[in-house]
Amino acid sequence: MNLDTANVWADVLKALAHPTRLQIVAELLKGTKCVTDIQDILPASQANISQHLTVLRHAGIVSFTQAGSQRCYYVCRPKLASSVMALLAEDEPVMCKSKDDVNREKLSAGGGTVFDNDAPLLEHTHTDEPVFLPGNMLESARIQKNLPPLVVPAGCLLDFDGELVDFLLRTGEAELEPSWPCFHTRLYRWRANETEYGIIGGTVGASFAVLVAEELFTLGCQALVTISSAGLLPENLQPPLFLLIEKALRDEGTSYHYLPPERFAQASPTLVEAVAKRLGDAALHVVRGTSWTTDAPFRETLKLISARRDEGIIAVEMEAAALLAMGTALKKPVICFAHITNAMATRDDDFEKGGDIGNETALKVCATALSVLLEQNH
Repeated sequence: MNLDTANVWADVLKALAHPTRLQIVAELLKGTKCVTDIQDILPASQANISQHLTVLRHAGIVSFTQAGSQRCYYVCRPKLASSVMALLAEDEPVMCKSKDDVNREKLSAGGGTVFDNDAPLLEHTHTDEPVFLPGNMLESARIQKNLPPLVVPAGCLLDFDGELVDFLLRTGEAELEPSWPCFHTRLYRWRANETEYGIIGGTVGASFAVLVAEELFTLGCQALVTISSAGLLPENLQPPLFLLIEKALRDEGTSYHYLPPERFAQASPTLVEAVAKRLGDAALHVVRGTSWTTDAPFRETLKLISARRDEGIIAVEMEAAALLAMGTALKKPVICFAHITNAMATRDDDFEKGGDIGNETALKVCATALSVLLEQNH
């Protein structure tokens, strides 16, 4: 950082480094206000408020527009101001470094390496606190889009193919949630058995699925069910069928950011058992077993497929291992289904899901699982 930049940044921070000015910025982030409006809110005189506004204006944090005889003030750098306020609200704990931590940093700064292997995925310390938090991003997006605060339904469904969302929209059973602040996705609300649920389509792939899942949990989701389209491995089964995933082979990268290296990510046995029982009681047939989560579906070789089949794996998909690892790490209830519709494009009837009846059945399976998770969570 050069000195000119440091001086500019220091001026901004000095302008904010006063309790009254922080209160003024917090109020202006809610909307434009005149000095008299601010005086009605804060325990300060009009002259004192005007002085503080002058400091903030000279630092390029607020500006004003003239309305008759009054100046109406607003935050002219809302992204900067809201980000600073959000960071302060996080109340980050003080970090303590051990002697080994310091030595490792010195070694790294000197051009050496501090890692014991060549695989970056294995370099994570999973107990360390992340810096980029979903709550901060969501609040910044909400402010930028001028949206009201949102609490999503307690039970939410990730529909990776997006066909269930399309079906619900076509039948008039889904309603868009206009206050969903996230980029690249849309949240819809739909009802099943007198309960409102949330559903998002098209979040294909482990990293995308986990990103949206964390956003949902941040905004009030209490239970998450996911359903993916999957390829069949055993030769004695016939698609389409539903797989309730008990564990998933971690042949992707995202799960290693949540849990230490291990061959499988495990679903909660208690939740799996409860969901399986409720589905059986409702005459909704599912198979329980293991899936193989991959990041590269077009790199599935005959040798690998044969090895996975010998291991007892039933299906290959792209999200479950990461979602189950996230659920374990964050202590969130997650159940993953695979809708097995193909044998990796090796059969004439591959990718057939059963039309509208298949969509209705998939929604019943997912809604039933969500109801169980919400019951277990209370």
